[in-house]
Amino acid sequence: MWFYKNGSLIVDTPVVTGNPLKNNETPYGGVWSLKGKYQKATLKGQGYATPVDYWMPFNGGVGIHDLQARYYFGGTVYNGAGSHGCINTPLAAVSLIYHYIDTGTPVIVYKDESEAAVSQNTGMQDIGSITAYIQSTYGTVSNDASSQGTDSGAGQVFETAQAAVDNVDEAESDAAYQAVSQASSGQASSSGAVSQASSGQTASTGNTSSGSADGLEVQR
Repeated sequence: MWFYKNGSLIVDTPVVTGNPLKNNETPYGGVWSLKGKYQKATLKGQGYATPVDYWMPFNGGVGIHDLQARYYFGGTVYNGAGSHGCINTPLAAVSLIYHYIDTGTPVIVYKDESEAAVSQNTGMQDIGSITAYIQSTYGTVSNDASSQGTDSGAGQVFETAQAAVDNVDEAESDAAYQAVSQASSGQASSSGAVSQASSGQTASTGNTSSGSADGLEVQR
């Protein structure tokens, strides 16, 4: 996953998306918007209730969150040991994303299984190595409460893994997709969004207003 803010890379990280073998594949092929930013929430679904430090829904009950019980991320972990549909993200990465991303940011979700995309897959990585890489490369966030648009999720329970049909209009979808595509081919200027994904499912968030593109890309 790569997250860009005003054309600058904030963090990149391996993640785990929905498990297709249990019909929990993360929804793709549309554009949504980030619905909110919550801390210390509980995510509830059929047979589970999981407390998380960070929760950022963008498509009904599908969103981005930490899952500290996970030891491995990236590669083909999703294919058999994937999530219920959400994007499981290492704590060091999701805290940075939470701090810098804005509520309302468009979220583009798509799949790329091309040879070029597959060649970019870095494979499965352990949480210790991921954390060390993120902290040494991108640093840490010490005061999440100062992030814009933050809502306390303490004591709140959110139903997860329920896809919603709330796509933004076609024009916004096309504009966001073009921003991602241009960035991936090196055509974007200082506002570059994200590079094209490697194998499997990709989710990208982008703010395409005023000629700039913030972007968050998730690949499995």
